[in-house]
Amino acid sequence: MTVNRSLALYLAAGATVTAVLTAIDGGRGLRAGAVAWAVCLVPLLRWPPRRVAVGAAAPFSAPSWP
Repeated sequence: MTVNRSLALYLAAGATVTAVLTAIDGGRGLRAGAVAWAVCLVPLLRWPPRRVAVGAAAPFSAPSWP
């Protein structure tokens, strides 16, 4: 499943749940659904990769013991 497709499914599920909450509890349900959708969206977002200052160097071998 691609990232765009999973976000589209998440958006559809959030809209459905928010619509149900709005029908049950009006404005409070709308706010609750929107906040829950936003809070649960954060872990799904991709963060930029961490940058590494220097690439890996050749392995260092210590001199052998006599």
